[in-house]
Amino acid sequence: TGCGVLGDVIHYTFEITNTGEVPITNISITDAMPGMVLSGNSIAALSVGATTTVTGTYTITAADVAAGRVVNSAKVTGLDPSLNTIEDLSGQTNTDDIATVTDLLTPPTIGTIVNVGCSSLGSVVLSDLPATGTWTLERNPGAIITTGSGATATVTGLTVGTHTFRVSNDVGCKSPSSANVVVTD
Repeated sequence: TGCGVLGDVIHYTFEITNTGEVPITNISITDAMPGMVLSGNSIAALSVGATTTVTGTYTITAADVAAGRVVNSAKVTGLDPSLNTIEDLSGQTNTDDIATVTDLLTPPTIGTIVNVGCSSLGSVVLSDLPATGTWTLERNPGAIITTGSGATATVTGLTVGTHTFRVSNDVGCKSPSSANVVVTD
């Protein structure tokens, strides 16, 4: 569908690289996310500088759809030649532990913000909306719903305060919240 809906499957590839100075043995990955299914998850040994991969699949749940994203981290564990446990959290690179975030639909991008004036309410230009079909925009606070089409929209009638936006497309995908839109007077 081009986005994630309830029951869709996300495919993960975990790259494991021995960045140390000694071989690692008895390597395995654990993933605390309920429903994650790992394959190729028993690696006998990995020499210095070697890389291998383990794959996983995860089926999107109703809670994921409500959040608009799936956040995941796995942990790799092995033994060095002295039988010390070596472990690391997955990351976006081999040198960080930043969780993998899969947005089910791209959240709206915030453009020009017009603040409240003497005789007018504020507005904001939103982009990265679904370019095809219709979309539904939820503005918070207040859960105010607007529908439309096209990749860009101007939302008017904003009062002073902080607002966020979530977009849903016509096949049921829902984004996480946008960045904050702060409207002042």
